[in-house]
Amino acid sequence: MQHAVIDQVFLAEELVRRGHDVTLYAAGDSTANVRLAAGSCQSLRLIGLADFGPMFHLPMLSDVYDHAGEFDVIHSHVDCLSFPLTRMVHHANGLDYAWSTRPERLLPIYRSYSDLPVVSISNDQRRPLPEMNWIRTVYHGLPRDLLKLVLEPATIWLSRKDFPGEASRSRH
Repeated sequence: MQHAVIDQVFLAEELVRRGHDVTLYAAGDSTANVRLAAGSCQSLRLIGLADFGPMFHLPMLSDVYDHAGEFDVIHSHVDCLSFPLTRMVHHANGLDYAWSTRPERLLPIYRSYSDLPVVSISNDQRRPLPEMNWIRTVYHGLPRDLLKLVLEPATIWLSRKDFPGEASRSRH
């Protein structure tokens, strides 16, 4: 089975591990051990262009959907940007999406595409959008040891093991 995976390294690597043919559409400096179709030379976050992500994703998405006939499944993880392109694909293509943690801000957009088949990464993700065409829940599948919890007074640190110098910090 051939997959196009957009911006989701762990999913792409796991599919390859299970014997699937995968093309990962992501930044050119991605360290994923899969076939890579670079949407940009470097991670937009690392070069200070993260705020422009949706605009930089458009050419990449165009490339994915221009070649949609080559894939059995397209896994898109760039929010609702794929929705208009998905409607233009006229062959049977399994499609799934993961989106914003705050969909209430985008309800009119999601409701405009409520006919599209979508897959959630948790049952809780479905709650704010019951009118969507949910076809399945596929849990995130991230490795349990990906994040390391470090407790300090009044601080919780979650850091990715492969990026030890970068951490997300939230104060309580």
